Amino acid sequence: MKITQVKDNLEELWEDFFTFCVESKPYDYHKIPSFRLKRAKIRKNFDDLVSSCQIFMATKDQKKVVILFLKPYTNFVDVEFIFGFRKNFNSKVLIEGVHRVFDEASIINNKKYFKSEIRRKFKVSSYKKWIERYDKRAIIFNDEYNSVVWCKLEKMKVEFEVIGANAAMSHLMSKVGHLGQTFDSIPSSQAMREIFFDDERYLLDEKKIEFTASHALLHGFLSDTKNKVGRAVLKFIPQNEKCSS
Repeated sequence: MKITQVKDNLEELWEDFFTFCVESKPYDYHKIPSFRLKRAKIRKNFDDLVSSCQIFMATKDQKKVVILFLKPYTNFVDVEFIFGFRKNFNSKVLIEGVHRVFDEASIINNKKYFKSEIRRKFKVSSYKKWIERYDKRAIIFNDEYNSVVWCKLEKMKVEFEVIGANAAMSHLMSKVGHLGQTFDSIPSSQAMREIFFDDERYLLDEKKIEFTASHALLHGFLSDTKNKVGRAVLKFIPQNEKCSS
């Protein structure tokens, strides 16, 4: 598979972008009755992405696989927009293309991880299920933005460091735990996650995710198997990043 940073032939890319937006309906374009106004709105979206992002394309056998619009920040790269060519390749190849772009872009930008928000308004649930099924590098945080984080591992191995806690969970300060299962959340939560500290099982009732310039932070309530519950802030540790302890 070949990875290219696109800097010219943007009109050809525009036609691909327009076709994807009309067919896939990632936003609310399909609600605009006028074709001329719809095209103008999609064009403005495209021009904004071109002016603010790095553009990468993956190809295989001279056929386009995926296009990504990436915006580097201090310690991570934000995936502003992504679309694939399903007529050319299956889901496995599309995800492979995304990962190959991430590998190339991480070297070029010297960044630790990639993040994004699921910004589409159409078929959000089915899109999230597709990511969970095919993309083993991704973890979806069920916050209000449907944030997604990717690292370099072929299968996501997630670790968290406790960087803030009240008295009930103070014994976990600076400890690093690894993620077990993620469960369907109750209405008042974003997600329920199983985390193991020194082989002891805890449940994180996730309430908020915060992306700072350097880290992704999870805010919520941790509970152990002895009915002890306390507030905690956990730092997401990407692959190869050492904890501060």
